[in-house]
Amino acid sequence: RDGRDQDANYNLAGCFEKSGRIDEAKWHYSQIDNNSQYFNNARSRITALSGNQSTIKHLVADKPIRDKWAVIIGISKFANPSYNLQFAAKDAGDFRDYLVNSGNFKADHILTLLDQQATRANIMRAFGSKWLPNLVEPGDMAVVYISTHGTPATQDSGGRNYIVAYDTDANDLYASGVDMDELARRIKEIKTDRAVIILDTCYSGASIPGSRGLSRVDSFDTKNLECGRGHLVISASSPNERSWESTSVSNGVFTKYLIDSLKMNNNASVKQVFEACAKKVEWEVKLTRASTQTPQLGGDWQGSPLILSAPATEPRPMIPSMLAEFGKAAN
Repeated sequence: RDGRDQDANYNLAGCFEKSGRIDEAKWHYSQIDNNSQYFNNARSRITALSGNQSTIKHLVADKPIRDKWAVIIGISKFANPSYNLQFAAKDAGDFRDYLVNSGNFKADHILTLLDQQATRANIMRAFGSKWLPNLVEPGDMAVVYISTHGTPATQDSGGRNYIVAYDTDANDLYASGVDMDELARRIKEIKTDRAVIILDTCYSGASIPGSRGLSRVDSFDTKNLECGRGHLVISASSPNERSWESTSVSNGVFTKYLIDSLKMNNNASVKQVFEACAKKVEWEVKLTRASTQTPQLGGDWQGSPLILSAPATEPRPMIPSMLAEFGKAAN
């Protein structure tokens, strides 16, 4: 972050503070780097505005959720049919249905990109000026769900992890894949301390029926994903494991139990849901695949537990043309 960003955040924070928009002021103060000339002043203002001596690590997570937004991506059919999966697109659609029907998300607050809609360009635009960064405000919740192939760092000459989009060429990942580090950076810059990223992908496994991964190599550890404060990252499998599709229902094993666990206790925290889901995933994969799949939870969460279904207290109207920007991706 360069000096111009520091100046802008400090000046914006001051303007928001003067106008009484305290959450926005604290968020912009929190973006000041510790090597900036403004850092000590920014920390003092956060403490003063918070009315206590807590910390700049957690700003809004104990306040009611103002509004809720989501990006849902699922790809079963790829431009290269040799990459095709069975249930990834259905997983994404089922998770979206949960958010709308039981999770207190407004349908027009969810951008859903399935199969041919989930091009690299559309995915990047969803995390650029066309969707999340333009809509999410301090105090909001943002949810990202992705079900597709993943690639390990050892498959790329630059050592990067990629999400495989509809039009990705696995032999040209830098030009056609979705860089996971870039995606994480974009999510980190969204103006909220409430974000949940769910990845039903894997970064290992052979290209065999029922597994989500394009090569047999070391996998990516979600716990190493750098994400902002107040961000939780859930991955369907641990390093060196496959993320399996179910042999009994038309879903991935992880997403099947994630949705089941959410429905069984709609008021449970994300961490409680994860713990219930993870045990069932491990057991089914052991029985049906004679293999291991161990979901993992990473990130940094401060304050009260996050409940995915918590209602928004200040929902804002959506502009239909923003969804129309994605063409067939409009809900």
